[in-house]
Amino acid sequence: MPNETIYEKGVKSQNAYIIVKGNIQEEVGRHQVKKDLGAFLSFSNIISTDVSQTTARAMTNTETYSISLSIFKEIMDKNQEFEARTYMSSMEYFVKMNEQLAGPLAILDTVKLNSFIQRSSKFRKFNAGQEFNFSYGGYIFKGQVQIYREGTQEIVNFKEYSYVPPIDGTLLVNQELECLIFYDYVGDHADLSFRKYEVNTKQEGLIDDDENQHLKNDERLVQLPIQSSQKVSKTKKFEFTFISNIMNGISIGLLSLGLSLISIVFPLLSGFDQIHSITATIYLLLTYFAGILLQLWRMSIFQSSKYNFIQRIILIIKQYKILLGIQVITFVSVSYMLPFVFDKACICNDSAYGLAINLGLKFSTQLIRRYQFDQVCKDGQLCHFYATLPQDTMHEVIFNVHVGQDVDSLSIEIQNKRQYQKLPCQEFPFPKPIEIRGQRRIYACLFRNLLSGSDYDVSVYYKDQILKNSTYRTIPSSDDNSELVILFGGDYGYQEKGIQLARKVVNVDPHIILIGGDVTYDNGHIHCYYSNDLILSIFEEQFDQMNRVVPFILSVGNHDVGFNDYANYNITVSDEQGPLYFVLFPQSQENGIIPDIKNRVTNNYHLIQNILLFGLDSGYLQTHEQQVPWVKNISAQYPDFARIAHYHVAMYPTCFVNASKMEHWEYLVNAQKHWVPLFDELDFKAAFENHVHQYKRTYPLRKGQKSQQGTIYFGDGSMGATIERCDKEHKTFLEGGPFENLFETVLIDNSEHFWVLIADKYGVVKYEARSPNYDVIPNSQTQQRFFMPHDDL
Repeated sequence: MPNETIYEKGVKSQNAYIIVKGNIQEEVGRHQVKKDLGAFLSFSNIISTDVSQTTARAMTNTETYSISLSIFKEIMDKNQEFEARTYMSSMEYFVKMNEQLAGPLAILDTVKLNSFIQRSSKFRKFNAGQEFNFSYGGYIFKGQVQIYREGTQEIVNFKEYSYVPPIDGTLLVNQELECLIFYDYVGDHADLSFRKYEVNTKQEGLIDDDENQHLKNDERLVQLPIQSSQKVSKTKKFEFTFISNIMNGISIGLLSLGLSLISIVFPLLSGFDQIHSITATIYLLLTYFAGILLQLWRMSIFQSSKYNFIQRIILIIKQYKILLGIQVITFVSVSYMLPFVFDKACICNDSAYGLAINLGLKFSTQLIRRYQFDQVCKDGQLCHFYATLPQDTMHEVIFNVHVGQDVDSLSIEIQNKRQYQKLPCQEFPFPKPIEIRGQRRIYACLFRNLLSGSDYDVSVYYKDQILKNSTYRTIPSSDDNSELVILFGGDYGYQEKGIQLARKVVNVDPHIILIGGDVTYDNGHIHCYYSNDLILSIFEEQFDQMNRVVPFILSVGNHDVGFNDYANYNITVSDEQGPLYFVLFPQSQENGIIPDIKNRVTNNYHLIQNILLFGLDSGYLQTHEQQVPWVKNISAQYPDFARIAHYHVAMYPTCFVNASKMEHWEYLVNAQKHWVPLFDELDFKAAFENHVHQYKRTYPLRKGQKSQQGTIYFGDGSMGATIERCDKEHKTFLEGGPFENLFETVLIDNSEHFWVLIADKYGVVKYEARSPNYDVIPNSQTQQRFFMPHDDL
């Protein structure tokens, strides 16, 4: 009925109402607000208290639908978006009931006020102690914030139902806060001219007397600016704030990115022995604490001029002692733990251990390996027994033995019906930085003056205990009238195809296994020691089946000395840091003595029957040019021997990606500049090339062109390592390519293989390539005559 009271100010109310018929007039403060069909009543009751803050009376015959306030508030507690909408819709009530605190909001009419609130504000909640900014101003529903007046000791508190004018910097939340943050200036919507908005702090209740007893009188004014409608002032303020926010965002992003990178970089540097683990911990701590200081610097208290630097730090620590304590404990723990987690890191290409990362690589640390395999060389046991060859392969051999750390002496006995020798072995240091599960003792025994082409029984002794029995067959000489069989390849990979190829050694039954670089893919890093163990073990399995040790001859590859192809010839060989290529595979002797590890070299020669085999360095520790005089000098000492070279990086690759992470055309040109004329001059019969992970055989070449009197280049190192994709533009053998018409046979896909060389007593040398299934690769077979048989001389 008309003039019927629906609810009255000061009377307990338990419902909110929606008008479904007629209209209602509501007394809000000193204002009379008309509400029509569909309007929502009693917003202030919903948000503040069960006691009605307004009076509502029917103007006409009216019907309303009531909603329980308890249900309404329960929905608000559970749905923050609904709560925000409710607050924003109630602004008209709050402004009109608290006009003295509403500032310029009180000047706006209902339409402008609602429009401004909906388009230019956001509802936010903050916990006590948090900071935020009111760059464009805001409105507080619940809670309290404080600001420090510049140049004074005064603190201004803004409480419930207060308009907060635009303030540069950040504000500190004293109590749990619910508010609106504005994103535009109220003054522009109120059509105000530029002026100061003066608030009598005592009369209007903005200052808490209990907390601000230092104020000298009740008339003190706190002058806080409200931005004008002048577009220049607004634009400048907007530009400054916008740019400031962007710069702050960028700085926080860069800080987070920097901390993340540093959190990985320093432990990785420590893990790869580039810095000490203690140094990494210190760097991490300094970095994290710098991040904390930057975090503190960005807080409003720190930005205030009220305190000096130390006082600001102390104030913030007191305010956020729990949070900062958690951060400090976390950072100290992380700084200690990360170097430990990354300790003794390794990236290598085996398929057995570690975490897969990319390009067939696996990453492991001491911690990861602890759960993947046990002690490699256990006390009192032999874990590896293999042979390498010095210069005179027909009459000399080096037996290499790895045993547990308690085996403090070793000797080897060899004998057959015509000869007997027993010699003590020479111990060489194994890198101490390697983790305990990889530690061992390594011995090498050089035997000389052996009979060529003969079988010997071999026994390894620790005191009176036999650790290993096997046999060894010396390399036949040209006088033995027997075939010579060499299995050669390169870029061995302990992966599926590589394991299959290694298991075909039994089928070949070679005298020598020749690997042209990238032998174990330990990347020249001692903590990848286990990749050597894996490869030695797979070959030793074959030797056990054959009951015969087949010796290795090796040349050096990029993954044997480091990640990079060319390290500017500054790689250091040492007892403590290896690389293990030098520690584990001695390939020369001087006056009956195996060189110390630091004196071992990357270019060696071997006499094999009537063959002079040169193992060359593709530019890692010696340049191509530096090796030319050495090759000429050795060749002059053995003029009647047919010359062969094996080395890592191909001079005639089937695929070449210029300026890639591993290759540059200038290196290839430099190799061809010095070695191709050398091979032509000395009439090299063959060159075994690797590195490209593909298959090829060239025509005989001289001066880079086909010639029947030239050198055949075999390759390209695909003995199980991951086959890398070669795009059309990188294939050198296609029409228009740099090596067009130079290759007699090429295989890009599924190119895993090894080559077999068979030299007979008539001086004819045959070649063929075998796949992992031991099939002969089509068109791989060819032959050469190295020398004329004795009867024809």
